[in-house]
Amino acid sequence: MKKLVATLLIGFTTLIAACSGGAPSRAEAFHQAIDRGQVSEAIAMIDPAAVQQVGEVNIRAALAKDAEFDKAAGGLKTISVKGEEQGELASYEVTLVFGNGKVRNEKTKLVKIQGKWYVAVR
Repeated sequence: MKKLVATLLIGFTTLIAACSGGAPSRAEAFHQAIDRGQVSEAIAMIDPAAVQQVGEVNIRAALAKDAEFDKAAGGLKTISVKGEEQGELASYEVTLVFGNGKVRNEKTKLVKIQGKWYVAVR
């Protein structure tokens, strides 16, 4: 029962974050989608031009690998997003804390395209 409640809370948080449209919320929603293994949802949050350039197959493989890491590390416990927006660009230091105590810091960059924030892929 606790697992169901936790899953529902994470899903609800992601829905709120995705709907709010802010860059920090988008960065958080992206990492939560990966953690849940929702690779297609995460890909939808990536700059479409980058997906086309890098190739969806390559991005899908990388995100699936990240999802496996998250699962092996006990799943996301907390996410902290710190950084700044400058016009149409945003850069964040995202700290991911997992159930087993492991901590991973990632730089997440976003770009605003037609009023919507997307994760930028290098």
